[in-house]
Amino acid sequence: MKFDNQYLTYDEYKKLGGNLSEMPFNLLEYRAEKEVDELTSNRFRKVSNYPQELKLCINNLITNIDKYNESETKSSETVGNYSVSYDKPVTKEKKEELKSIIKTYLSTTIIDNNYVLYCGAD
Repeated sequence: MKFDNQYLTYDEYKKLGGNLSEMPFNLLEYRAEKEVDELTSNRFRKVSNYPQELKLCINNLITNIDKYNESETKSSETVGNYSVSYDKPVTKEKKEELKSIIKTYLSTTIIDNNYVLYCGAD
């Protein structure tokens, strides 16, 4: 499976000290993108050169989501090319924690003369 136009690439993740293998990273990165897209009204989808604060935000979200998932029981595990899946629903508290991370990193980020977290009417 190929993941295109990632906010944070696997190579960038590794340079930031990430230790996940590529496929778990790709799945968590995609999940983190969706969290960011929800709060930013997909504003980052309109650009091709992603800002550093977005990359750092995604990195933090990946770490946070991965730790959250590890605190639950496994829903599946494969031995050949080792793979583990966790099936834990996101609680309201966890959703708020993810929002807080996004707000911390992206509160001053501007795209097309608008703050990415701006939700008001023009």
